Amino acid sequence: MNDVMRAQAIQIMDNLLAHPISNYFKFEVVPGVDADVDYTDYVKNPQDLNTIKKRLEGNQYNNLYSWMQDVEIVWANAERYNGSGSDMGIAAREMRRQFERERRVFCSNSKSSWIAEVFRLRIKMEKLVQASPSKIHKNIHEAFMMSLPKIEILEISEHELQCLKIALEMLNSEETSQEILRIIYEKQPELKSIYTNQTLDLGFLKLPTLMAIRDFAKRCLENQGKKYPE
Repeated sequence: MNDVMRAQAIQIMDNLLAHPISNYFKFEVVPGVDADVDYTDYVKNPQDLNTIKKRLEGNQYNNLYSWMQDVEIVWANAERYNGSGSDMGIAAREMRRQFERERRVFCSNSKSSWIAEVFRLRIKMEKLVQASPSKIHKNIHEAFMMSLPKIEILEISEHELQCLKIALEMLNSEETSQEILRIIYEKQPELKSIYTNQTLDLGFLKLPTLMAIRDFAKRCLENQGKKYPE
C-alpha cells in the first residue's frame, strides 16, 4: 500500500468513525464489560475501527486487501456474536454499506495507481541497471530492454457489476447463495474467513470469480425463464 492509498484509507476510517452509529465498533470489545465473558469463544479475531486506523497510521498493512479484510471482520464479528437481526447486527449492515460506498474511490483509481506504480518501478530498475557492475552491465541492460509480452488488462465495468448485483437479487434463495459461496471459496479460498451468506460483498472478488458467478447467474435465470439484466 503506497502513501496515497494509505492516506485515502485513513480518511475512510475517519469517515466511518464519524458515522452516528459507529460507537458500537470504535473500541476493542472487553469480555465481561462490553460483552459476556464468553465473547472470545465465539469471536476468534476481534477487530475495532480505532485499532485498524492505528495500524494504517503505523504502516502495518502491506496492501489494501488486508485492510479491507480487517474492516469487514468488524461487521462480521458483530453479526456473528449478536445475531444479524439484533440492533448490533443491523448497525453492522449499515456500516458495511457505508464502507462499500467509501471504498469505491479505490475502484475508480485502481488502474491509474497501477500505471503509476509500473512507471515508478521501471525508473527504479533503470537506476539499478545503470549501477550494475561493468562486467555484467551489458548483459543486464540487454535483458532489461528486451520487449516484454503485452499485458492484457481485464476489468468489469460499473454497469456490468450493477447488472450482476441485480441478477443475484433475482436469485435470492438459500440454494443459489450456497452455490455462489462454493464458487467464491473455490476461486478465492483466502476469503473463507470473511465471506458468509450475510456478507456477500462483490468488492473483494477478483475478475475470474466475478465472471464465474455471472455465468452461474445467467444459467439460473435462463432455467427460470428469466432474462439476465442488461
